[in-house]
Formats: sequence, C-alpha cells, structure tokens
Amino acid sequence: MKLFAILIATFCLAASAFGVSSSTVANVQKSVARNPALVSPLRKRAAVSSPLFRDPLVTRGGAVPGWQAYLDALDKNPLTAKAFTSLVGWALGDALAQILLVKGPFDWTRWVSFSAFGFLYHGPSGHYFYNW
Repeated sequence: MKLFAILIATFCLAASAFGVSSSTVANVQKSVARNPALVSPLRKRAAVSSPLFRDPLVTRGGAVPGWQAYLDALDKNPLTAKAFTSLVGWALGDALAQILLVKGPFDWTRWVSFSAFGFLYHGPSGHYFYNW
C-alpha cells in the first residue's frame, strides 16, 4: 500500500512538473494556430494537442523546472554541482532503500555515511574520471 501511494504521488508530481492542465492544452493549441511553423511535419496533430507538451513560447529551460539553473551551475562550478548532485542521489537512494526494503527503524548513521560518500567521493571522482 505504501508503494502504491508513493507511485501515485510521483505520477502527480511528474504531471505537475510538465505543466499538465486543461489551460496548457488550450495555450498550446492557440500558439500552434498562430504559428504553424512550430509544429514539425513529422509530428501528428494529436501529439501537439497533448497536455504533456508545454507551450514553446512560454517554456524556458526545458520541461523540467530548474533545469536551466542546474545547467548554469554545471557551467560555473562543475565540481561543486556534480558533488551536490551525487549527494542528493545517494541520500535519496539510501532513504528509499531503507523505507521500502528494510523493515526496521531508519538508520541515520548509514544515511549520513552514504550521503557523505556521494558528496566526497562519487561526485568529484566522476567529474575527474569523465574529464580525463
């Protein structure tokens, strides 16, 4: 039941991140009607009216909110951005593993050690390895 609730919450968050609403569909249809050059000739008309596509005149930085800020951080301070990205990934991964797989109390020491490993070793070493 807990997994089902997490999946439903994830789907709702993903839908809100992509701006799925009835007003978004209307905006996309209006912008396409004003400028048909926005539509690829290979794309079907049904795909253009899908609520999963944001209005290209309004969307900045891609479909994911904050994506452009992340890309700017990668350009300005790549090592720090990769270290914090790895920290979030390892912390979230271990938290989900403890919540969903381990049936017991949350082990904060394990969570901090995995997060520190991601921040201090995994992120920086990946930065230098892939830039080698």
